[in-house]
Amino acid sequence: MIYFLYGEDDFRIKQRIASLRAGLLKTDCNLDVQVKAAADLTAADLNSLVMTQSLLSNSRLLIINQPIDSGSDEFHSALIELLARPLPEGVVLMLVESQPDQRTKLFKLLNKFVVETYPLLRAPEAAKWLQNQAQVRGARVGAAAASALAGNFGDDLWRMSSELDKLITFANGAPITKATVDQLIPIPLSDNIFATIEALAKKNFALSNQLINRELQLGMAEQQLIAMIAYQFRNIVLIRAWLDAGVRASELPAKTQLHPYVVQKTTELSRQFSLMELARIFYLLQRVDTAIKRGVTPPRVGLDILTAQVISA
Repeated sequence: MIYFLYGEDDFRIKQRIASLRAGLLKTDCNLDVQVKAAADLTAADLNSLVMTQSLLSNSRLLIINQPIDSGSDEFHSALIELLARPLPEGVVLMLVESQPDQRTKLFKLLNKFVVETYPLLRAPEAAKWLQNQAQVRGARVGAAAASALAGNFGDDLWRMSSELDKLITFANGAPITKATVDQLIPIPLSDNIFATIEALAKKNFALSNQLINRELQLGMAEQQLIAMIAYQFRNIVLIRAWLDAGVRASELPAKTQLHPYVVQKTTELSRQFSLMELARIFYLLQRVDTAIKRGVTPPRVGLDILTAQVISA
């Protein structure tokens, strides 16, 4: 059996490999598993790896990473020849690639076998994946909580899985709600959010709108984006207050309990707003959030209103 797994979502690929391995172990507890990087294999190495029978097991799982993009021409030729004939009995060959060149002969050949693709998940897909993962782990995550986590971490399933374990431990059998997420999981800030706040500070409506649309196209919900903008403005006020109180910049990470990088970026932004502007912006954020939650204003309209009014504040 030959599998070809490719895509940028290395978390789900590793899950799939683990699942296949577990299935094979049920039929042969002595399963021989070998993981190799194509860049380290010559043609002779490849043939030896596949054709040499294990002394301890009748079943073998062979995983070769990056066979298209990292393998040498010699390796590619040997692999093409190998794929043209049946594998030895009991051998399962799994070829794993992140971003293969789809124009190559090898890519087209591999598509004749069992092909599974793993693209990065958009936020709505990640939220569904998260709920399924929670169920597998014996927990329940509400739709709002899943959407919040997916909005926070996007396609980073490694981080999302880690945070899910933390939430499950804290919930101790109770359903995981958005309130639990808000309480335990800090909102990560991307460079795009910092750039959006900077564009707002410079009254650049076109750029801020472009950056906001980019986040929305990547699958972030409008309310989640508003929450991230509000979170960053709270950080700006916090750092501005400490700076005005005479605290040195080097002391800010300890005082604010924020990551040094976040402190650095936020300190730069804090100098671009007056205290009066920040007060007005907080008032606008509260009004827009309330209007959206009450159903008076659609989320996208609320986001547009917020952007325009922050710039004119």
